[in-house]
Amino acid sequence: MLDMSGTLVFRIALMASIVMTGLFSGMTLAITLLFYPSVRKLSGPEFTSICHRFLRISDIGPANYTLIILSMLSPTIALVGGLNESESLPFTLTLAGWIVFLVGSVGVSRFLLEPLYDKFASWSDQSPPGNWESYRKRWYWFTQLQSFSSTCAFVLYIAALDQLFM
Repeated sequence: MLDMSGTLVFRIALMASIVMTGLFSGMTLAITLLFYPSVRKLSGPEFTSICHRFLRISDIGPANYTLIILSMLSPTIALVGGLNESESLPFTLTLAGWIVFLVGSVGVSRFLLEPLYDKFASWSDQSPPGNWESYRKRWYWFTQLQSFSSTCAFVLYIAALDQLFM
C-alpha cells in the first residue's frame, strides 16, 4: 500500500508541475517561435486583423487559463506537501520555479500582456494607430519573457525531481 506522506504528495505534485509548465512553455514557445515570425512582416491592417482573430480564439479557449492555473496549483501542492523537508534542495528548486513562474509568466501575462491585448482589441482592422509596430515589438518581448520564465520554471522542476532520485 502506498504511503501518503508529504514526500509522496511532493513527488506527485512535482511531476504534475513538470507536465503543466512543460505544456504551458510549449504553448508560449509556439507563439514566440512560430506565430510571431509569421506576423512580423505583415502590414498594420493585416497584423491587426490576425491579432483580433488570435484574441477571439485565446479568449474563449480554456487552454491558456487552465495551464496557468494548474501550473500554479501543482507546485503549490508540492510545496505544502514538502514543508517537512523545506531545507532540502528539491524543495528550494521547486520554490524557485514557482516564484519564477508566478512573476515571469503570471505577472507578465496579467500586468503586461493583458493590457496590451486590450489595446490590440480596441484597434480598427483597417486603421491601426501609427505606432502599431512598437506595440507589436512589446508584445513579442513580453511573450519571449513569458516563454523564458515558464521554461526556466520547467527546468527547475526537472532539476528538483532529479535531486529526489539521486
